[in-house]
Amino acid sequence: EDAPIIIISAHLDGYDISPSASDNMTGICCMLEMLNALAPFEEQFKRRLRVIAFTGEELGFLGSRAYVEQHVDEHDDIMFQFNMDTVFDQTAKGVAMFWCRPAIAYMQSLLVDADRPVTVVDMLGMSSDYVPFELQGIPTARPAMLSGAFPTYHHTPGDTVDKVQPEEIKRNAMGFAQMILRLLLTDEPFPATRLTRDEIIAEMHRWHCYEQWQSCGYLSMLREQ
Repeated sequence: EDAPIIIISAHLDGYDISPSASDNMTGICCMLEMLNALAPFEEQFKRRLRVIAFTGEELGFLGSRAYVEQHVDEHDDIMFQFNMDTVFDQTAKGVAMFWCRPAIAYMQSLLVDADRPVTVVDMLGMSSDYVPFELQGIPTARPAMLSGAFPTYHHTPGDTVDKVQPEEIKRNAMGFAQMILRLLLTDEPFPATRLTRDEIIAEMHRWHCYEQWQSCGYLSMLREQ
């Protein structure tokens, strides 16, 4: 019960009039496939795993924000959050890490046996359910599109299920389930730790985005000292 917590998350809601097959049915399906892959190893876990389907992501991260607000006493226990939001062929090739530069090389080592090359990079993210966790200084990440662009039908009425390729969901799920499993099966210290408020603000300035976060109203979620 005292072990660090790893969270896998995705969001259930869709954008306005979009059927939302890619955003975010793909993320939910990928999360469930990851859970299917991880379940046989549950008795060997050395860390706690939480799998969460949030709502209200498209309305300003309402579900994940509420979760963070209601679990203040656990913030120091959350070692890492991995958020699945719109997965397709390109996202299986990358992991974007937020607030956890010391863990980049470590996370890359967890993916050496993936069935295709996966690149782990340091990035700034401010567009999904990892944001409320970021603003508490908690290390977070997501599958990342490191080249190309989102599908043109993203957030439109054209985001229909016929455009979703099950093999692409599977490719994401199996690669990232392997990464998470290796985190669950070891009690080796995670290289990145929770940031203080001052460190979070320093990261915002490093990415030259403090004013943007402020204008979006995100700073109201910023970690207390």
